[in-house]
Amino acid sequence: MSADLSSKDRLMTLDFLRGFSVFLMIIFHLCFDLNHFDYIDIKIYSGAFWHYFRWLIVNLFIFTAGYSIAIVHKKKILWSKAIRRSGLLLLLAMMITVATYFLFPYSWVYFGILHFFAVATVMVLPLVYFPKVALILAALLGLGYYFDFLGTHFIYLWLQPLLHLPQYPEDIVPILPWIIPMLIGMYVGYYRALPEIKVLQKCKTVLFMGRHSLAVYMIHQPILFGSFMILEWF
Repeated sequence: MSADLSSKDRLMTLDFLRGFSVFLMIIFHLCFDLNHFDYIDIKIYSGAFWHYFRWLIVNLFIFTAGYSIAIVHKKKILWSKAIRRSGLLLLLAMMITVATYFLFPYSWVYFGILHFFAVATVMVLPLVYFPKVALILAALLGLGYYFDFLGTHFIYLWLQPLLHLPQYPEDIVPILPWIIPMLIGMYVGYYRALPEIKVLQKCKTVLFMGRHSLAVYMIHQPILFGSFMILEWF
């Protein structure tokens, strides 16, 4: 999602993992929409299953993004390409912010997954040539976050009264702890440690979603949510 790969650099296992993440996200959003429109009754906000289901999806997305970054920028850090990509992600993220502000005025998305990618993918670039440092940093950040002496919640406490940010947004992906799987992905990607599993070539739909993950991500929820809105009108 965060870095373009040329056709010669495409890795089937990586595309599969990214596509599988998209597939899981579509399931999550389908269940969210069904719950929102009262077709089913599930604990989408408080249930442990849904919490860890989302956790798995976001980790897969961010890990594969880190892996891609290591491949794309291994020979040379393409700053202009990365900044253009982040600018596109930021523009799309702002579209999501505006859309959710009108749909969910008390829980709109002010820093979701695309906001995270727009910022984090530029932040980690200086570590592309230092994969071991990235891994050590990931471990230190993980320990700091786990023992609660590192975090970014203070930024929210500072901005919340100024921008009237919602207390419980529909999606929130802060830099910490989510930059950790990106750093791990960069380490694994630098050494191309994911094996190429040939049998995955049979999963054509999942691979297609992996190759076009950003486009699928942007259109799937408007289609799902919009379809349920139309059903409600009728």
